[in-house]
Order: sequence, then structure tokens, then C-alpha cells
Amino acid sequence: MKIFLSLLVAIFLFSTCKKDDEIYTTKNAIVTTLPIVDTSFTLSCFPNPCDSFVNLQIKLPKASSLKIVIYNINGRMVYQSTTTIQLAAGQSTIGVDVHSLLSGLYILRCEFDTWITTKKMIKI
Repeated sequence: MKIFLSLLVAIFLFSTCKKDDEIYTTKNAIVTTLPIVDTSFTLSCFPNPCDSFVNLQIKLPKASSLKIVIYNINGRMVYQSTTTIQLAAGQSTIGVDVHSLLSGLYILRCEFDTWITTKKMIKI
């Protein structure tokens, strides 16, 4: 009996499809939508150029761990965070001490649980 009902429903669905300018539609269709989740994150560093400290302003859609690495213009690592920083979802601001770096252009790399992003940073 179940097979017969399944076959009857399948025949009904196929019979209600029609072709409208290469778009197929179905009558009495039920559409379920999922809620939109903000999966975006943002990273900005200020002040830029900086002197002895640079602030990282981070917006995360979910709690994540953060590792900070800074490279000089030649690609040599000149700074690495000693611990992994745990951040909550939402906006956070972190200060990084860069007073020991020489003046110049640097690449700031932030590694999150599922994202990696880079920013240019100028030390004066």
C-alpha cells in the first residue's frame, strides 16, 4: 500500500510540472528556507602607520582562537604571538606591542580557526 501511495504522489507531482520559458515550476510546492547566518568577519588595524602599538579590531561570527604573525617585507617572520588568543563572537580589539620592530612595511597575518587574513602595516 505504501508503494502505491508513493507512486501516486510521484505521478501527481510530475503531472503538475509545466514548462514556462525554460523554467520548470510545480504547483503547491512547499519551500523551506534556512535562516541567514552572518559568516563574515572583518579585520582592521589602527593606527596605521603605527609607532609602538597597533590595535587589531576583529569582528567574528563565532568564537575562535587567534594567532598573530608579523612578517617583514622580505618574508621573514619578525613577530609571533606567544599564546593563542581565545576570542568570543562579535567585535574585539587587541593591542599588539611592535616597539621592537624597525621602521618599515610589514605584513600582519591573523590565523583564526577557519580563516586566515593579512593586512599591510607600516611601522614608523
